[in-house]
Amino acid sequence: MGDGERAANAGVERDFLVRELVRAVSLGGRSRRAGSVSERARASVTRAMRHALGNIHEHHPQLGQHLDVAIRTGTCCAYLPDPSVPVTWVTLP
Repeated sequence: MGDGERAANAGVERDFLVRELVRAVSLGGRSRRAGSVSERARASVTRAMRHALGNIHEHHPQLGQHLDVAIRTGTCCAYLPDPSVPVTWVTLP
């Protein structure tokens, strides 16, 4: 409509909207999933458990192997040892 200032403002706004849309969409045009608080917490706990198990493996491979088999992560974390393999815990002085 012959209004250069208005056209410039519209261009700036358009560029802003394009940048925001690019941020909201991942590669390949798939929408990014904004994880819920509980999902982020679950993932953080699982990561921390795996890191701790790695450290245990370094210092006590047998215990690390037992815990790899017995610990379940997911919606809930659980220690579920194989009932056919008895576990004897020893408290050190």
